[in-house]
Amino acid sequence: MEAEMIYAVMTIATSLVLLIMVLLGGDADVDADVDVDADIGLDMDVDADVDMDMDVDADAGIDVGGDVGGPGFFGLKLLLGFIIGFGLGGFFAVKYEWAFPHYLSGLAGGLITYTLEFQLLKLLYSQQANSQSRASSIVGHTAIVSHPIGKGGTGEIKTVMPATGNSLYLRARAIDAEAEIAEGSEVKIKSVSTGLARVEPIES
Repeated sequence: MEAEMIYAVMTIATSLVLLIMVLLGGDADVDADVDVDADIGLDMDVDADVDMDMDVDADAGIDVGGDVGGPGFFGLKLLLGFIIGFGLGGFFAVKYEWAFPHYLSGLAGGLITYTLEFQLLKLLYSQQANSQSRASSIVGHTAIVSHPIGKGGTGEIKTVMPATGNSLYLRARAIDAEAEIAEGSEVKIKSVSTGLARVEPIES
């Protein structure tokens, strides 16, 4: 198989895997044993044996009181991004006959893609941290039920952000699964996780 085709397949296949991960979302456990032996061109021999066993949280929730860290240097999405960049760099180097060796072009492309993706993930993590901070600021405060909460179901509450004074509406569930909380009732916010508040009624 020609080097150009190998790079193209590497890029397309990895892009499809990353796209599927993004579309499906949720938690994904990945246990992969990959053995790659490829002879690319006349001056490059790649023999890699990779054994991965990792837990990937593609749609991370925000738990009040928990830590929202940054992306790991060896996260699955980052590794896939590096492979995509490597494939693109090598493909263009071969196709357009760059003077720069195709495997070094691939390495440069992989590092560029990895760096850009890492910075993007850092930005997303910082936004999650800001959301966590906003959510934690209303824990312990009171709210008014704007849509009734049924047994084992969810409703909606309205509260006020302490820092800004702006109204905030959240989905809410009663701490007691058997409790029903009528519209207009006053409740206390006990916790907030992934946009869902857990509340208990305030006895009048």
